Amino acid sequence: MNTCTFQRIADLDNLVRQTPQNRRCIVLLHGFGANFQDLTGLSTVLDPTQSWDWYFPNGPQEISFSDEYAGRAWFPIDMQRLQLALMQGVRQPFRNEIPAGFTAASLSVDRLVRELGSRYDQIVVGGFSQGSMITCDVALHTEQKLSALLLLSSNVIAKSRWETAIKRKEKAFKVFQAHGQFDNVLPVDGAKELADFWTENDYSHEYVSFPGGHEIPYPVLDNLKKFLASL
Repeated sequence: MNTCTFQRIADLDNLVRQTPQNRRCIVLLHGFGANFQDLTGLSTVLDPTQSWDWYFPNGPQEISFSDEYAGRAWFPIDMQRLQLALMQGVRQPFRNEIPAGFTAASLSVDRLVRELGSRYDQIVVGGFSQGSMITCDVALHTEQKLSALLLLSSNVIAKSRWETAIKRKEKAFKVFQAHGQFDNVLPVDGAKELADFWTENDYSHEYVSFPGGHEIPYPVLDNLKKFLASL
């Protein structure tokens, strides 16, 4: 099995798993506080025959949790405000906002995707949690043709920006979405709103609900593996 190598593409650091002659790839974005190593193991689970190349970019923001550990993020999150909002029953406190750094991160991933467009015939972009929100924004604004989106534990953010963008977007990609019924980080209400966003705009959309939290369990991976095989 191939191991990942380091590549700097556009302005992002990436861990990459490549196989000679592959003409399709998957770009997978980690969540808040993780880094580009976090999701690399999914490539062996979802693609044991190595029929895709895999790119795992590192978020541009460094997030310090302690003296011993600093993770990465795509854009900063006011964690105190988020926790307070959830305690007060506000289920989606950022749904109508464009956070600082959000657009810049989206543009960075877009540059990566467009550069990969010169190497591959088929591109899938996905992410977990915060990474999936950037995935949505990239898909709605990039000029690069995409085959599919993989949205794992996602929610609506920058709603007006997305509603404006989707009116101009050609319906060229499929959407896979999965969310835990008991997710206490990104509540399921926001996932359902995101699912409605795609279906109301007539996108091909598959939604997998599971009895869990903010995670990617094996039943989701089984469904995702089938989804990728269908592309």
